[in-house]
Amino acid sequence: MSLSAVNFFQISFWAGWNLVVVQTKKISTKNALPYFYVLGTGLGTIGGIMAFVFGFDFIFGKTSASVQWLNVVFPILFIVLASIQLYKLYIKFDNNKSSPLHSSS
Repeated sequence: MSLSAVNFFQISFWAGWNLVVVQTKKISTKNALPYFYVLGTGLGTIGGIMAFVFGFDFIFGKTSASVQWLNVVFPILFIVLASIQLYKLYIKFDNNKSSPLHSSS
């Protein structure tokens, strides 16, 4: 769990996913279900990271030259995905701010 907490690349995914889950009312925020949701997502994230790490170690473990491109591609990919999520979040917030429900008059 601590690895997931410091892995800032996952913030863009979880921010977008949690917006979708709460807005589509797939999960209620009024009872104990969010705790099970957080526990499940935490365990799933740890399992996914482990599968990713061990899978790439198995695939690329024999050669170190093929791994060099990963050091360039993955940060760029995650920065692009985070930028898209931040843009969507900004558009959503900007649209809600100008709605008649949020006007002060």
